[in-house]
Amino acid sequence: MKIIMSYKIITYTFLCLIFTLSFCKKNTEPDDPIIIIDPPPNRSVHDTNPTWSSVHNLIAYIHYLDEDSLVDNRARGIHLINPDGTNDQFFHDGGGALAWFSLDWAPDGSCLLVRNEIGLFKISYPDKVIDTLRYNIDPMSFSYLMATFSPIGDKILTVTNGGDYGGIHLMNSDGSDNHRIIQHAMSPFWIANDSIAYMNFEPEFPYYSLCITDTTGLSRRQLLVNDSLLYVANISADTHFPTRRIAIYGPSFDGIYPDDLGKMEPDWQEITLLTNDSEYPCFSPDGNQVVFTYEKKGYGGLYIINWDGTNMRQLTE
Repeated sequence: MKIIMSYKIITYTFLCLIFTLSFCKKNTEPDDPIIIIDPPPNRSVHDTNPTWSSVHNLIAYIHYLDEDSLVDNRARGIHLINPDGTNDQFFHDGGGALAWFSLDWAPDGSCLLVRNEIGLFKISYPDKVIDTLRYNIDPMSFSYLMATFSPIGDKILTVTNGGDYGGIHLMNSDGSDNHRIIQHAMSPFWIANDSIAYMNFEPEFPYYSLCITDTTGLSRRQLLVNDSLLYVANISADTHFPTRRIAIYGPSFDGIYPDDLGKMEPDWQEITLLTNDSEYPCFSPDGNQVVFTYEKKGYGGLYIINWDGTNMRQLTE
């Protein structure tokens, strides 16, 4: 009898203890679990695609954010700034676009050629009148990835990604006579009023080699072969036409890596290093300086450097 009673007492005591612990735990925890959410990161802020007008001696550039930023106080869109970094001012929102691809001054300074997610436009300077050249009907299947004026401003060079219609295209400066000149090619840039350089995908030359063609696309020749394993199709480059100097970002030739900014002297025989971690180069009117986007710790600001690699200095903050 005593054994049975002791067993009942022990069992009862054990059950009471479990109930007490469960009750205390329930009342010491909140009804809803606490979810720890990391604060949103500061998004990448970029100043890109600088273009330097010899007429106005103004640098236009695109200021954008990868996503909404908590730290940015400049409006998204096209900005203008003096070459010494003064008088940074907002110019146009480009129709409210979130994604931007290229920006180029007309040689006569009359307008800016803008390519963004909405389409291809000319925005007159200084009165900001928009002239629509092309809309992106379906950006996923066909879009103009970049656009740039010819040296005398009578033509516009573009590249598209529209499947069978993709490739390098040429049109008049008013948007008329748009036609493809090369199908399997990317990243074209002018090297003269009748000559274009581009990254090749045609079987005629090794893939990812740098080639040259005329404005018909029929006369093609290889300029440099990419013998590196770092194949890069998308490049950005600018030519100073009077001196034939080329500043180029992207291709990995002769130890120049894809994140580096290289330079080519007038003979165009090789690419040598200008500076690291930089892209979107654009020459000063005299060809002795290059403005570019310098990528550092998620922030892409504009910098200027002399052609000989000296006196690199920050333009935008």
